[in-house]
Amino acid sequence: MLKASKPLKRHEAFKDPTLLRLEQDKLIQHTDGGPKTSARWQADVMRATGELMQNPEYSQPNSQDLRIAYAKALFSIYGDTVTDLELTEMLLALWRIEMDSLTLGDRPSDQTLHTL
Repeated sequence: MLKASKPLKRHEAFKDPTLLRLEQDKLIQHTDGGPKTSARWQADVMRATGELMQNPEYSQPNSQDLRIAYAKALFSIYGDTVTDLELTEMLLALWRIEMDSLTLGDRPSDQTLHTL
Protein backbone atom coordinates (compact mmCIF):
# COMPACT_ATOMS: atom_id res chain seq x y z
CA MET A 1 0.00 0.00 0.00
CA LEU A 2 1.27 3.46 -0.78
CA LYS A 3 2.49 5.24 2.30
CA ALA A 4 1.21 8.69 3.16
CA SER A 5 4.57 9.65 4.62
CA LYS A 6 6.11 11.07 1.45
CA PRO A 7 4.71 12.74 -1.65
CA LEU A 8 4.77 10.70 -4.85
CA LYS A 9 5.15 11.82 -8.39
CA ARG A 10 2.49 10.38 -10.67
CA HIS A 11 4.84 7.90 -12.35
CA GLU A 12 6.06 6.62 -8.97
CA ALA A 13 2.57 5.54 -7.93
CA PHE A 14 2.67 2.63 -10.32
CA LYS A 15 5.64 1.15 -8.48
CA ASP A 16 3.20 0.22 -5.71
CA PRO A 17 2.42 -3.53 -5.89
CA THR A 18 -1.32 -3.02 -5.35
CA LEU A 19 -1.62 -0.50 -8.16
CA LEU A 20 0.61 -2.59 -10.41
CA ARG A 21 -1.63 -5.62 -9.88
CA LEU A 22 -4.77 -3.59 -10.57
CA GLU A 23 -3.20 -2.23 -13.74
CA GLN A 24 -2.05 -5.68 -14.92
CA ASP A 25 -5.55 -7.03 -14.31
CA LYS A 26 -6.98 -4.10 -16.30
CA LEU A 27 -8.97 -2.63 -13.44
CA ILE A 28 -7.12 0.67 -13.59
CA GLN A 29 -5.09 2.39 -16.23
CA HIS A 30 -2.29 4.89 -16.08
CA THR A 31 -3.15 8.22 -17.67
CA ASP A 32 -1.26 11.48 -17.86
CA GLY A 33 -3.34 12.58 -14.90
CA GLY A 34 -2.53 9.49 -12.83
CA PRO A 35 -4.47 6.30 -12.19
CA LYS A 36 -8.04 5.99 -13.46
CA THR A 37 -10.49 3.11 -13.12
CA SER A 38 -11.15 1.15 -16.29
CA ALA A 39 -14.42 0.45 -18.06
CA ARG A 40 -13.96 -3.19 -17.03
CA TRP A 41 -13.85 -2.23 -13.35
CA GLN A 42 -16.84 0.08 -13.68
CA ALA A 43 -18.83 -2.72 -15.36
CA ASP A 44 -17.86 -5.15 -12.58
CA VAL A 45 -19.09 -2.68 -9.94
CA MET A 46 -22.36 -2.11 -11.81
CA ARG A 47 -22.89 -5.87 -12.06
CA ALA A 48 -22.22 -6.31 -8.34
CA THR A 49 -24.56 -3.42 -7.52
CA GLY A 50 -27.31 -4.97 -9.63
CA GLU A 51 -26.90 -8.28 -7.83
CA LEU A 52 -26.96 -6.56 -4.44
CA MET A 53 -30.13 -4.64 -5.35
CA GLN A 54 -31.91 -7.97 -5.72
CA ASN A 55 -31.46 -8.42 -1.98
CA PRO A 56 -34.34 -6.61 -0.22
CA GLU A 57 -32.13 -5.88 2.78
CA TYR A 58 -29.50 -4.07 0.68
CA SER A 59 -31.97 -2.31 -1.60
CA GLN A 60 -33.28 -0.12 1.24
CA PRO A 61 -31.96 3.46 0.83
CA ASN A 62 -30.52 3.57 4.36
CA SER A 63 -28.53 0.34 3.89
CA GLN A 64 -26.84 1.04 0.55
CA ASP A 65 -23.08 1.40 0.62
CA LEU A 66 -21.06 1.37 -2.58
CA ARG A 67 -18.07 -0.09 -0.72
CA ILE A 68 -20.04 -3.33 -0.42
CA ALA A 69 -20.43 -3.42 -4.20
CA TYR A 70 -16.69 -2.75 -4.56
CA ALA A 71 -15.87 -5.64 -2.23
CA LYS A 72 -18.31 -7.93 -4.03
CA ALA A 73 -16.86 -7.00 -7.42
CA LEU A 74 -13.30 -7.60 -6.22
CA PHE A 75 -14.22 -10.92 -4.68
CA SER A 76 -15.93 -12.00 -7.88
CA ILE A 77 -12.71 -11.24 -9.77
CA TYR A 78 -10.15 -12.63 -7.32
CA GLY A 79 -12.08 -15.00 -5.06
CA ASP A 80 -9.76 -16.76 -2.64
CA THR A 81 -6.63 -16.10 -4.73
CA VAL A 82 -5.74 -13.02 -2.69
CA THR A 83 -5.53 -12.44 1.04
CA ASP A 84 -8.03 -10.33 2.95
CA LEU A 85 -5.32 -7.69 3.33
CA GLU A 86 -4.64 -7.61 -0.42
CA LEU A 87 -8.36 -7.39 -1.13
CA THR A 88 -8.70 -4.53 1.34
CA GLU A 89 -5.75 -2.65 -0.17
CA MET A 90 -7.23 -3.07 -3.65
CA LEU A 91 -10.61 -1.84 -2.43
CA LEU A 92 -9.11 1.23 -0.76
CA ALA A 93 -6.99 2.09 -3.80
CA LEU A 94 -9.93 1.75 -6.20
CA TRP A 95 -12.23 3.66 -3.87
CA ARG A 96 -9.77 6.54 -3.55
CA ILE A 97 -9.13 6.73 -7.30
CA GLU A 98 -12.86 6.73 -8.02
CA MET A 99 -13.74 9.28 -5.33
CA ASP A 100 -11.02 11.62 -6.50
CA SER A 101 -12.20 11.38 -10.09
CA LEU A 102 -15.65 12.46 -8.88
CA THR A 103 -14.36 15.41 -6.91
CA LEU A 104 -11.47 16.46 -9.12
CA GLY A 105 -12.62 15.36 -12.55
CA ASP A 106 -10.50 12.85 -14.46
CA ARG A 107 -7.19 14.03 -13.01
CA PRO A 108 -6.20 12.79 -9.55
CA SER A 109 -3.97 15.29 -7.82
CA ASP A 110 -0.47 14.64 -6.54
CA GLN A 111 -2.08 14.72 -3.08
CA THR A 112 -4.33 11.83 -4.13
CA LEU A 113 -1.36 9.70 -5.05
CA HIS A 114 0.32 10.79 -1.83
CA THR A 115 -2.55 9.37 0.25
CA LEU A 116 -3.25 6.11 -1.63
